[in-house]
Amino acid sequence: MVLFWVAQIIRLYSYVLLAQALMSWFVDPSNKLYQFLRRITEPFVGLFRPLAMKVTSKMGLPIDLAFLFAVLALQLLAGIVQSLMSNLATMGRLL
Repeated sequence: MVLFWVAQIIRLYSYVLLAQALMSWFVDPSNKLYQFLRRITEPFVGLFRPLAMKVTSKMGLPIDLAFLFAVLALQLLAGIVQSLMSNLATMGRLL
């Protein structure tokens, strides 16, 4: 049951990341909703910014890939949680 809620939180946070990324293109940075989303996503996205800076500086890209790396990490984590849930469900049927 706990893993189900962990999976739901990961999914919700993925949507929040997507919303913040899209808003960064179209919304004024002083927008209250944008500022709120940035406050709750930046601590996680910031973990990937040094890696993103290394990649973009070596490739000469003028884009921040930290969001991409953050979403990929969340997808990897979601896959691990899904696998754990599946394995636990299978084990429960075997007992």
